[in-house]
Amino acid sequence: MNETSLTGVIEKGDAPVVMFAELMEELENEAVKPEKEQAVVINLVMGDTSDQQIYCKKDLPVEDRRLHRKEQNKTAATRYRQKKKVELEILLDEEASLAIRNKELKRKYEDLSKEVSYLKNLMREVLLAQKSKS
Repeated sequence: MNETSLTGVIEKGDAPVVMFAELMEELENEAVKPEKEQAVVINLVMGDTSDQQIYCKKDLPVEDRRLHRKEQNKTAATRYRQKKKVELEILLDEEASLAIRNKELKRKYEDLSKEVSYLKNLMREVLLAQKSKS
C-alpha cells in the first residue's frame, strides 16, 4: 500500500500531542491530500535523537478500515466469551462449595435438634421425678 508521510519536529519542552494535532489539522484542512488508497504515516521527531511513527487509522482505505474493525470485533468477542467462561466457572465453583456448606449445616441442624429433643425429654423426666418425690 502507498503511504503519504508527514513529519513534525518536536523541540525540548514541546508536547508531542500538540505537534500531532497540528499535523492532523493539515490533513483535515487538505493542505496534504493523500490518495484514497494511501495510509498516512505521521513521524514525530524529538530533536535529532528519536523517531516515532504513529499510523493514523482514520486515513486508511475503506476496505482496510472494515477489516480492521472486523478484526477488533472478533478479538473483543473472543475476550468477552473468555470472560464469561471464567465467570461461569467461578459461579459453578461457588455453587459447589455452597452446596457442601448447606449439607454440613443441615447435618449440624439435625444433630442439634436431636440434642434439644433429648434434653427436653430429660428435663421432663427430672421434673416428673421431683413431683413424684414431693
